[in-house]
Amino acid sequence: MRPVWLLKAVWLLTGAVINPAKYQAAYETAVGSVSTPRGKGATAPEYFSNNLTFILHYVLCTLEYDPVRSAKWRSGMMTLWHDVRDQHNAWFAAIYMDATGDIDNAIARPSYEGPIYGFPEPTRWAEPINHIGRADLQWVGEVGFCTRPGFRLD
Repeated sequence: MRPVWLLKAVWLLTGAVINPAKYQAAYETAVGSVSTPRGKGATAPEYFSNNLTFILHYVLCTLEYDPVRSAKWRSGMMTLWHDVRDQHNAWFAAIYMDATGDIDNAIARPSYEGPIYGFPEPTRWAEPINHIGRADLQWVGEVGFCTRPGFRLD
């Protein structure tokens, strides 16, 4: 399946939810081109595409109003999760659990909750950072981008 068909179906489903009279028929036509998603392994050159595939199928799972297609999208999300579950990616786990309702999944739940529990307390990350006077940072450009020496943004 070409990603453009998936993206088109998601956009039209979103439109059909907002304005059924205008977008419903177009969505019904486009949805026929969407097939079951497949995840890419962590070592695949196109691994990054999993991010888009997950979020697009999440939209299909959560906005679909037809019960038969809704079950199809949830099944597709389960297939997608099955393909990447060994990566313990918190983003994929969260999307999978919310889209399918499988919140007690033995792999997804700890994959999501582990990083949450390990996240530092607010005092370690919520305080403003002041780099004034730091000699190890280099200011670049008119808007003052800050980089470490040897890494320029322009």
